[in-house]
Amino acid sequence: MRFVRLLIVLVLLLSVVACTADAKWKEPRKSRSGPGEVVTRGDLDCSGAIPIVLGQTIRSSNVGAPTNVDYYSTCVGWNESGGEVVFELTLDGPGSLDIGVSLWSGDYHSGPCDLDWFFLTVADPDSCDEADCIEYDDYGWPIYNLDPGTYYIVVDGYEGDECEFMLTVYHIEPVPECGPLDSTCRVWDFNTSDEGFDTAPCAGGLPAWDWGPPPLGVPETACGTPVTNVLGAGLSGEYPNNAGEVAGIGPVMITDDCYCLELCHWYEIETGYDGGMVVVTTDNGVTWDFVSPARGYDLIGEWENDCIGPFPCFSSELVFDFITDYFDLSPWIGSEVIIGFVFGSDSSMRETGWHIARAALGGHESPVEHRSWGAIKGLYR
Repeated sequence: MRFVRLLIVLVLLLSVVACTADAKWKEPRKSRSGPGEVVTRGDLDCSGAIPIVLGQTIRSSNVGAPTNVDYYSTCVGWNESGGEVVFELTLDGPGSLDIGVSLWSGDYHSGPCDLDWFFLTVADPDSCDEADCIEYDDYGWPIYNLDPGTYYIVVDGYEGDECEFMLTVYHIEPVPECGPLDSTCRVWDFNTSDEGFDTAPCAGGLPAWDWGPPPLGVPETACGTPVTNVLGAGLSGEYPNNAGEVAGIGPVMITDDCYCLELCHWYEIETGYDGGMVVVTTDNGVTWDFVSPARGYDLIGEWENDCIGPFPCFSSELVFDFITDYFDLSPWIGSEVIIGFVFGSDSSMRETGWHIARAALGGHESPVEHRSWGAIKGLYR
């Protein structure tokens, strides 16, 4: 069965169609600069802070907004001389929360616009100080272990930029650990076969996936087995710039004893700017649902990459051996799905890629009758 050859819609944390254009280069996230000189024309004005809650996306603009602070001294030394829009986020307990913040500068349609966000603690309800910044980014990034309380998120313009934008905050929830598998119901062994994988374009990107011998730099052993062939994004030794493609396997029926995806894979991907993720579709590729591994993804991809940003993804240059990840597909029990591996890259810098040696579906032995096991699991999802 072949995919519907359409621009895929990732039904993830939000649905946004992002258009890109050449943007001003600035110091990348992975080379974080030190504190900068604080230029203060006045205090941040938080008196009219816009309330925002987890799971909400707000469209706004910093055009004509106050310009009181140019540098957020405890976070980064970039020149933030644009207008400042302040949002107020209140987190309720009990216990700490992991959240994600994503920003899209929508004026890329008509020209470069580079906005950044800064996450501030609120030690004193009457204070709003740039020195209270604890995290920042220009697209998306997670923030972990936040205690209940009130926080400010300031959207500011790099080197005076002002435009419309969309800001999203969401709860990063823990994912159930469904592995290791007690039994398998379907195995895709890319060592011996291409397993009939198919591809579909993602956000107009270039093809990335192929099957064959792995390139130099890929470990020679994959999860205890010598590597002969892989399903890989980057079999030539490097994946292409501006890549955007989904490799799909299946269809396969998800059942009470066939719901846990085990993935043996290795990746060397430009951190933050390129990445890969796992998705599933029940409608032959018209829409896709995001699936997270039990350990979580490495980080949130950049908005510059339409195929992966700004969503959690595999994106790291520090994975030294093939690893095994588990994905709980129990929400799709009773449905036939295609499992997709999404890969996207931006316009510069390339690495060895994402290489998959084996995928398997299975479950766990249980004294509970299969016909009731799915319903019982549903109580704990």
